[in-house]
Amino acid sequence: PHVGVVVGTSTGGPPTLIELFKNIQGKTNASFFVVQHGPSWMLETFSQRLQRETQFNVSLAMDGMETEAEHIYIAPGDKHMKIDPATYKIKLDDGPKENFVRPAADPLFRSAAEAYGKYCVGVVLTGLGRDGAQGAAQIASFKGAVLVQDPETAVAPSMPSTVVQSGINCR
Repeated sequence: PHVGVVVGTSTGGPPTLIELFKNIQGKTNASFFVVQHGPSWMLETFSQRLQRETQFNVSLAMDGMETEAEHIYIAPGDKHMKIDPATYKIKLDDGPKENFVRPAADPLFRSAAEAYGKYCVGVVLTGLGRDGAQGAAQIASFKGAVLVQDPETAVAPSMPSTVVQSGINCR
């Protein structure tokens, strides 16, 4: 029904995300799903700020939420966000931490690859650790696109560097 764009970020993520979404002009046929590592209170506050500073509708994701184009969904604190491949609805779960964090980008990326296939775009931005690399490989295996922030421009370069070093064909 629309393109699925999944974004993973951590340290340095909020200003980078605001800049990213401010620079997307015009209509898109895409839903945006964001994992920003952080506690619940910070993610709630950030979703409100992103709503004020961009042209998009922004929601803190809820279990069973319908997805639509032109909308940004932020994973809430301490829950993994996934996309149901049969319905494109958001699923939240309390599964174990991945890459030492919950929410983590990898569960979202894996589920989005399955749901959207070649119509999935994975984006890995600034952050510490390896989160997003495994999921980016899954997106690439489904013929989706993987975009990575230039590690030299990242506040914390390890997340994007890990994807680049993994050999995934990324832009």
